[in-house]
Amino acid sequence: MKISKGIAQHVKGAKDKMLSLSPKRRMPPKAKGRKSMHNTCEVPSVELSGELSVCDPLTELRIATAEVFYACLNDHDLRGAKSVLADDVTFEFRALDGSLVHEMNWQDFREETMKIFNSFPDFANKPKSIREGQDGTVKVHYAVTSGTHSGTPFAFGPFPPIEASNTRVVNDPEDVRLTFCDGRIRRFAISARGEMVGPAGLYTQLGGFPLV
Repeated sequence: MKISKGIAQHVKGAKDKMLSLSPKRRMPPKAKGRKSMHNTCEVPSVELSGELSVCDPLTELRIATAEVFYACLNDHDLRGAKSVLADDVTFEFRALDGSLVHEMNWQDFREETMKIFNSFPDFANKPKSIREGQDGTVKVHYAVTSGTHSGTPFAFGPFPPIEASNTRVVNDPEDVRLTFCDGRIRRFAISARGEMVGPAGLYTQLGGFPLV
């Protein structure tokens, strides 16, 4: 897929920021079983609330890394998105009450996302802001998924596929807490702000689950 000029400039700007903040590391190196000097491998259990008052260089580097991921995701460039993720990255999806609904590894996330790309050629996941959180995390605030079903039939789980009819869908927003390890994103803790979220939200808006 040809990268749009705007997305290319956004990715370049974020990567340039990463390089300027961490000249010796360049793009974050893959973790090889060593401990991070910044203890970034710790996975804190904190809520999505409150930000630090000052952005230090390491935090700016993490924010730039998150910006690269979302820029690549919105350009449907999963290879580029994977380049800033840890090998053992996990995606946790939580309901309105905070309970864990589902957890995915990269392979599962990639396969599910490719299906969405094929069904929604203009798929986008646009956060309202990306800023520092607590204890070395980055908070992605009010991320809204949208797209037009003009591609392949879209199915969810064991339920039947729905043929494309150019239906425009917009999911409820989500908040995401990113945890890092050795400069790469290790965990996405995704918290719903409504009921229409994820692939199930897209499927429901297309007319799925008529008897549920």
